[in-house]
Amino acid sequence: MSLSGYSVGPTAARPWFLDQAQGGGNLLERGSHQIDLARAVAGEVESVFAVGSTVRVDRPGVAARDIDDALTLVLRMTNGAVATIVIAWTPADVSGRYGLDVVTDSGLLRVALDPEFRLTGRNRGLEVSAGVAEEPFSASNSRFLAAVKAGDPAAVACTPADALATLRVALAGEEALATGRTVTLS
Repeated sequence: MSLSGYSVGPTAARPWFLDQAQGGGNLLERGSHQIDLARAVAGEVESVFAVGSTVRVDRPGVAARDIDDALTLVLRMTNGAVATIVIAWTPADVSGRYGLDVVTDSGLLRVALDPEFRLTGRNRGLEVSAGVAEEPFSASNSRFLAAVKAGDPAAVACTPADALATLRVALAGEEALATGRTVTLS
C-alpha cells in the first residue's frame, strides 16, 4: 500500500502555529492532519524522513523567517506501507487542496478534504463515491462537545493517546528536517 497526502494552501494567522521558535510551523500546522489520515488508513509509523525547502515563509508583522514554505515527509508504516506527505503554504488568494490518495492492490481511493469532503475512486472493481451532509470539522466539534457534556471520553474520536502518537510523528519529522536523517520511532 502507498499513501500520498497533500496539504497545500493559505493558513490563518495563528501566532503559535506560525512561530517555529514556539513549537509551531508548517509541519505541525498542516502535517498533523495528514499524519492522522495516514495513521487512520495504514496504522502506526515506524520511521520518518523529511526534507524542506530552503525558502522561508514571509509573514507580515514577523521579523524572522523561520518556517519552510514547503516540505515533504516520507513515513514508513509498521505494516510496510509507505506514505508521502507534501505540505506547502501558498498566498492567501490561492485556494487550498487537502487530501489523501490510497493505492492498494485492489484499487485507488482519493479522500478529498476541504472544500469537497468526498471519497472517490475504484476498489475491487467497484466505483466508489461518497460525500458528507455536514461539514466534518463542525460535526467533529459537535461530537466532542456532546461527549464532554455526557462525561463519555470513549465518544471522543481522537483520544489523547492517539493525538500524542501523531505529535510524536510530527516531532520526529522536525528532527528529520533538522538532521537530514531518517528518525526511527521506538
